Amino acid sequence: MSNYRQDELYAFLAAQEDWTPMRDVAGNLRGIYGWGWGSSGFHNSAIRRMITDDIERINHSDEYDMIIISGSRGIKLATRGEFARWVRSEYAEIFRKLDRVRHLANKAGLDGQLSLLEEETFRDVFPEESA
Repeated sequence: MSNYRQDELYAFLAAQEDWTPMRDVAGNLRGIYGWGWGSSGFHNSAIRRMITDDIERINHSDEYDMIIISGSRGIKLATRGEFARWVRSEYAEIFRKLDRVRHLANKAGLDGQLSLLEEETFRDVFPEESA
């Protein structure tokens, strides 16, 4: 179920032809998101988090037809080609992370096994836990 903030964000992005930095979105919709992000900067602000949450809710809602994508240049409603590039990039990131996690899981499975590379030593993958 959408709310007024999400409707306004969606309408704003529908009127844009190119990427819009989130900071500009916040500036143009300051009546909705508020203004000022304090000393922690925009990236760590509650305003940026609200925009990000609204994007996630819009993308997961059946009430909105178009998909919002985000990247280093900002956010926008995706064209077919942009979405194809974006989803390939997302899948590649997921598979890279899966490969890293799988490698660490395999390494953890070696704990306590005899090392063939060093004479008669056992692998200690984890430090001893203190009680």
